[in-house]
Formats: sequence, structure tokens, C-alpha cells
Amino acid sequence: MCDLPPSNLNGGPILMRRLLADYPADRLTVACAPDFLRRAAGPLLDCEHVTLFRTNGTGRWGLGRVKQLVDLLAVLPIQRAAEKLIRDKRIDAVLTVAHDLFFLAAVPAARNAGVPCIVVVHDDWVSFMRRHTWLPRALTPVLFRSALRSANRVYAVSEGMQHWLAQDFGVASQVQLPATEAHDKVCTRARSENPFRIAYTGTFTAGPMASMVLLVHVLLRDFSGHSWQLDLYGVSEQTAGDLGWTDPRIRAHGWGTQDQVRAALRASDLVYLPMGFDPASRFFYVRSFPSKFADYLASGRPTLVCAPPEFSVSQYIRRHACAELVDDPSPQRLADALRTLMNDPERRESLASRGLETFRAHHDIRVQRKEFLADLNRLIAAKQEPR
Repeated sequence: MCDLPPSNLNGGPILMRRLLADYPADRLTVACAPDFLRRAAGPLLDCEHVTLFRTNGTGRWGLGRVKQLVDLLAVLPIQRAAEKLIRDKRIDAVLTVAHDLFFLAAVPAARNAGVPCIVVVHDDWVSFMRRHTWLPRALTPVLFRSALRSANRVYAVSEGMQHWLAQDFGVASQVQLPATEAHDKVCTRARSENPFRIAYTGTFTAGPMASMVLLVHVLLRDFSGHSWQLDLYGVSEQTAGDLGWTDPRIRAHGWGTQDQVRAALRASDLVYLPMGFDPASRFFYVRSFPSKFADYLASGRPTLVCAPPEFSVSQYIRRHACAELVDDPSPQRLADALRTLMNDPERRESLASRGLETFRAHHDIRVQRKEFLADLNRLIAAKQEPR
């Protein structure tokens, strides 16, 4: 139960879609918001989808604020509707994501219906709500703390998130890093063919876009005489054209299926993960963890990450030595890292091998599914034990 249904759109829904991908369809019900269901990307989980009330939260001349108020006031009715859904369908457990408002209804609905509830925290919900809604600043941590403390289990998307939940809210959690399927054919050997192929997957937001612009600037300025190709997946030709990226070596492939993207990653020499250095991005990435990093590690290709040193992914890279990290938005620093990786195939192979080892140890979704199912069964059994 979450405003956003599990789908190939945004970090949280992607993680939930992967976690539940092989769950029996006749034992799974998705409760979500109608507006997000219409906008969900890619095929949905093959199970029943039930929509609960929610506005689109937008509008001019103050209408958006009014809709946000309506959504907040609707949390209690949504909770009642969720309780009825749980009882009517004889639901054994509730899984929800701390995104927007539905999780605030999901937790008490599960509690009142007498079933366990698991909450996944993948973003800094408190800061996000303060920045993007009219909710009073003092109210957001109270709502967040109350929901998490009432849950039977809390999963945190990174160690930084786990520490934050414990320190600021007194909530114990289990770390569940972003994960994906293992590739059938993985080769960590460095390619020797030209051009040198760099791949990026995902859409642009303000912070990552700045680091991507930096990469393009460095490639055109410092490597104009080199044979290279930059493949952008999830980026349209129009977006690339609007940015002035008209060089034929920069290729925007638009939206692709998961299989297409995975094949493109395996065919690259280097995959690039840009993060934002602007203050507005900091709150989001210090504790969250980019879901695409699991895909990069699984591909068996070396990864170059451009991110501030305090971000959770930067600390993770330093701890596991699983990628090349540039933690300063300096064109020279990025150029030096690129030059090293282009000219040193042994360095690329070492990073690729270490990345694949890290994926197998921490990001294999098959392992997470088994652990999740075992945890779920324990929680259900504990609820069913006579007191």
C-alpha cells in the first residue's frame, strides 16, 4: 500500500517491483493512488490493483494547496478503507513505503486489523514534505516518528538512513540496499575496441543533470581528439538537443525496456552515475541510495560516480572500493579520472570485478526476496501466536 504502485518509475516503486516480482499474484493486492497508477511506467505487477482516494495535489491560484489539505484530511478515511480491504481480502500482512501520505494510513490500518506491517524508508520523507508541501515543519517529524514506531518492521535503504532513523527518531531498522536481478552473462574483461563507450541510464533531475553537463563538457573539451561515445538511456533526443548536445558521439536512446538497458550496460566500457552537488540535492542523497547503482554493479562494467563525499553512495564506494569516485565537481578532477580509466584496462577490470563481488554480496534481489519472505513469515507467525 503506497501512493506510488510498484513499477519502473522512480526509486521506491522500482525497488518494490523487484522485491515482489515473483510473489504469487493471487496472494498480492496493490492499493495505490489513481493518479500515480495512470502514470506508472512499464508493466505493472500481475495482480489486483485497488485505488484509494487521492487528488493530484496540483493546481494554480492556491488550488494545489487546497488539494494537499484535502489529501491530508483524507488520511483517516483512507485508513478506514484500508482496514476494510484487509479484512475483506483476509490480508496477512501490509507492506508500505514512506512516500507521500498513504503509509500514514497503512500502518494504523494494519495495527487495527491485527496484521503485521513493514515500512520501507528510501528517502528523507521529513525534508521532502517540508520542501514540497504546506505541512507545518513541526508536524512532519511527529507523523513520521509515530508511523515508524507503530510498524512491526522498518527497512532502511542505506546505513546512513539507518543511523538517521535511530538517532533522530529512536527507530531500529534493517538495512535493505537497492537490488536487482543478476545478469545471465557477465564479463568483467576490459573491451579493447573503439570507440570507448560510456553509458548512463535514467532521467534527469536538477542535481544529477549538472554532473552530466560536467561530463559532456569534459568529454568535448579534453577528449575532442579521442574516439568515444556517450550513450544516454532514458533521455530523449529532444532533451539532449535542448541542452545543446548535438555532437554525433552523444546518442540519446530514450526510454528502453529493462532488458535493453541491461544489454546496453554490458556493452559499455564505463557506466556513469552523476549526483548533485547543489545544496538542494544534499538532503535527498545524504541518506538515500541510488537504485540504479545496483544495476551498474550487476552489469560487470566499471562505474564512475560523481558525488559529494558525504553522500551515502560515496561512503559506500570508499568502504567497498567498488567504483571510481570523483567527490569534487572539478572539470580537471573528472578529466583525470576519465583519462586514467580510458588508458588503464587493468584498472577497469579491477573495478568491474570488485563491483560484481559487491553486487553478489549486497545487491542480489534473489537473496533479498528469500530474506524478505522469511522475515514476513516470522512476523505473521508472531501475530498469530495466542497471547
